[in-house]
Amino acid sequence: MRMKRRTGQDRSITSRWRPATQAVRGGTARSEWGETSEALFLTSGYSYDKAADAAARFAGEQQGMTYSRLQNPTVQMLEERLALMEGAEACRTMATGMAAMTAAIVCQVQQGDHVVAGRAAFGSCRWLTDTFLPKFGVETTIVDGRDTPRQGRPMEQLLSERTVDAYDQALAIVRESAKYNIGDVYRTINVPLQALDLLHPQYRKRFDFKAAGRERVSGQEAAIVAFQERSTPTTLVSDGFGGELLARGRVWIEPTSGAVLRTELSFNGSAARYLKESAIRVDYQRDPKLKVLLPSEMEETYGLEIEVLHGVATYRNYRRFETAARMITPPK
Repeated sequence: MRMKRRTGQDRSITSRWRPATQAVRGGTARSEWGETSEALFLTSGYSYDKAADAAARFAGEQQGMTYSRLQNPTVQMLEERLALMEGAEACRTMATGMAAMTAAIVCQVQQGDHVVAGRAAFGSCRWLTDTFLPKFGVETTIVDGRDTPRQGRPMEQLLSERTVDAYDQALAIVRESAKYNIGDVYRTINVPLQALDLLHPQYRKRFDFKAAGRERVSGQEAAIVAFQERSTPTTLVSDGFGGELLARGRVWIEPTSGAVLRTELSFNGSAARYLKESAIRVDYQRDPKLKVLLPSEMEETYGLEIEVLHGVATYRNYRRFETAARMITPPK
């Protein structure tokens, strides 16, 4: 196939090419030397026939290159090829992904604007939204980015019904919730009784159980029972990455009374692909006032690819609350 110098830049022609041809020849603009491959223009500036042309180009009144930090024939060919392959009107390339992300956001917002970002965004993008933008008066709300029926209406309200009170309330909720997160690990499974909930009769058919020895817990002999989830969809779902979590763990049981002295919950699966290890251990002690076993300490460990996050929560000063009600039948 014989190509003219500017055929690769003519959308009326290139739009009819097959994808393979677009990927190889799309956007090509040959110089007067007739090279078959894209030329590399290793220049920072460009010359002009007359001073008026230079002034017109820098003023945006005349098409053409001005400075390679802004335009370059080699880069322009790449941009046209990508736009052609994606069916887009235009394309802009950047030196790095974060340069593109920064330009896409910073060029659109200004002081007083509000950015809603997905929780599972790339870490550097989260730094941009969480740390950089607020320095310039741009507020950010982090949400679960999945479009689910359960969260769809609140998300719609957050985006479309931005009254001052509702906006401030949403920010207050986000900031308050952030106090209970370990680093960048957002958890909804760090409930002390979560492991016991998974052992409820309605879930037992989903797990395999086996004896795992004996061990002393707080001076008491305990039998260890290990469990592993084997059914999907799983009982736990990650709100950070949208995948399923296969629960596994152990329960320490006092053989005589059947009292639970300790639980340990771990998970793996598609949603745990960024975690090397995970464990949530909860110890139970008898409350002297309430006369029942209650969580006394919860220890969490999350081993990420580059670091290990660890946290410990202690529980005390439990109180009992009771409510009473009576039905009043109105007189006829």
